[in-house]
Amino acid sequence: MATGIMPPVAKTGEAFVHDPKVAHDTEMHGQIRLLFQDVTGHNVQVQRTLVATQKKTNISLRTLESVIIREDINGEPIQITSKCIELDKEMITAFGVSTAILENVIFCHQEESNWPLSEGKQLKTKFDDIFAATKYMKALKLN
Repeated sequence: MATGIMPPVAKTGEAFVHDPKVAHDTEMHGQIRLLFQDVTGHNVQVQRTLVATQKKTNISLRTLESVIIREDINGEPIQITSKCIELDKEMITAFGVSTAILENVIFCHQEESNWPLSEGKQLKTKFDDIFAATKYMKALKLN
């Protein structure tokens, strides 16, 4: 929801809440809403609309349209769709942390929550992502 990246099992639509096969339909629509306060203390509501489509052999999952609703200075809601902004970048700005922190620490999926106990190379990769070590090293090489 926050970064636009689906959990490992949900990427293909296999774990969609309503299975199109069971409903005897080719498409099932779903909506996810998240209400939180951004780093400035303003209320933000994000909603993503998804559709799971039954193909011949598998289910495909895609995002239709996303909406972000923010409060302006006067407390009035301002609604912006994903056609006008890049929602994933807006979410990162609203949370005030990097994508790596959102994915690996705050919204870490249950199946991936044991990453601090993983092998050396995998652990180093996660820490490099979280602390942006690779980008830092590239920046040092440019200077």
